[in-house]
Amino acid sequence: MDQVQARFIKSFTGGVIGDVYGSVFEFKEANEIPTYESIAEIKENHKHNVFNHEFGHFTDDTILMLCAMESFLEKLVFISSHQILSMGKYIDEGKWTRDGKCFDIGFATSNAYRYVDYPISPNTGGNGILMKMAPYAYYSLKRVLEEQKDAYYKSIVAMSHGSIAYESAIAMGRMLEDIYSGKKADVSNYTISDTSKDALGFCNGSWNLALHYYNLIKD
Repeated sequence: MDQVQARFIKSFTGGVIGDVYGSVFEFKEANEIPTYESIAEIKENHKHNVFNHEFGHFTDDTILMLCAMESFLEKLVFISSHQILSMGKYIDEGKWTRDGKCFDIGFATSNAYRYVDYPISPNTGGNGILMKMAPYAYYSLKRVLEEQKDAYYKSIVAMSHGSIAYESAIAMGRMLEDIYSGKKADVSNYTISDTSKDALGFCNGSWNLALHYYNLIKD
């Protein structure tokens, strides 16, 4: 296993673990989340997550990331229509869930992943597109030419989100590519323009957190 693959696996695994612990605070504002001293304390005080699953269950963020990875493993290339149908298995069949039931996903995203040609509003820009970016960034690093990267990330967004999510998705993807390559962080490379708040969409909060913690990552 090379270092790029090892870093990707850490990123993928970290995303799942973060989703598990974050699932007990889903839908809460930062000031509504209590301060804990340890992960054990979180588990002790939250036997179930907000979906009433026993602690340790992940959410649709992990499930859709797994669906994306599954499509890559099956086709070995990025095919947006196949990615969409792969993720549609979560909505229609409860793929990767414990009880075979889809338990959380937005209306627009649900329809986008169930129907290949579903029309997406340009103003649809939730956090979900950033949460599952790990396999897409790894594929881009290995297989996508530099001059094609922006178009590639835009096509990922277009499967389920609108154009206001383009900028943050491209920045997140490129940041992850650098992480997997072992490059030293330079946050100026990934800063999203603040000239238009609309361009940030709902990805703003998640993106700012990712950028904040970038320099804390240890290889």
